[in-house]
Amino acid sequence: MNYKYEIVRAASEKGDTLPFGMKIVGENGKTVSIIPDISADEEKISKLAELCNRLELEPIHFYDVICDFLASENTVI
Repeated sequence: MNYKYEIVRAASEKGDTLPFGMKIVGENGKTVSIIPDISADEEKISKLAELCNRLELEPIHFYDVICDFLASENTVI
């Protein structure tokens, strides 16, 4: 089965934008999984979604990829 990784963004009741997240969409167009609030950096999330799509990431690895991404974001040298 082919999956597509997309960026998601929510807005609060006041219209403020919240950080970006990602979702997996199956061939049938239904959302398979979603992780909101990953990062406030749209460009980084966009690149991550593009990478997941290019590598045809299986959904079983989605949470691991997000955890690795967040760990790399919080690394202090």
